[in-house]
Amino acid sequence: MAEHDPPVDPSPEAPGPPPRPDPISTEEPEPTTAPPPTYSKAPFWIGLLLLLAFAGAGVGVVAALSQPELCDGSTFRSDRFGYCLVVPQGWKAHGGGTLGEIPADLIQAPGEVGTVYIQSVSIDEGQTLEDFADSVRSLNEQAGYQLGAITETAIAGVPALRWDFVTGAEGGVPMQMREIVFIDGENGWRVQMADAKPIFGATASTVDAMLETWVFA
Repeated sequence: MAEHDPPVDPSPEAPGPPPRPDPISTEEPEPTTAPPPTYSKAPFWIGLLLLLAFAGAGVGVVAALSQPELCDGSTFRSDRFGYCLVVPQGWKAHGGGTLGEIPADLIQAPGEVGTVYIQSVSIDEGQTLEDFADSVRSLNEQAGYQLGAITETAIAGVPALRWDFVTGAEGGVPMQMREIVFIDGENGWRVQMADAKPIFGATASTVDAMLETWVFA
């Protein structure tokens, strides 16, 4: 018996109905969440550093304000020359005097015979204390004074040089004088004191005590 092909169905099955569309959802779609923005940390650190800098400056200002004034306890301050000291009791200080043609502060003893002149002048760059002393001694010698030997001392911790000499009589009494010179920064300082020779020693001791209270302001 011969093999035959399978019989062909004369009436193929009709295609089924098309698939129904998905029902329309009435629910709101979930909102999409955007990733959080990223920020550079540089501005944060810069701001922090500035804050710390200002805080440090504020601490410095407070510390400066909390420090005691340089001239606390002094009874005379020279705003013109920038120093202060304690004037001996009974003495008077004047800030508008002159020594020669150069401005000078004047401090006078009660009898107005003992006097102290204080000057500060600009000096040449590189000028030493010895150079400055020589220039002041030259002024003394030009006035005809016989100068004593130079001795070392100090003003407010700054090295200084001094010497004495005797001038002509004033009212029949010879006057003795002392020059003290020192350098602070770009300024040369000159302190000149004078009094009647018989009482010069006592006046010099009083002036030495006054100069020990010297403060650069």
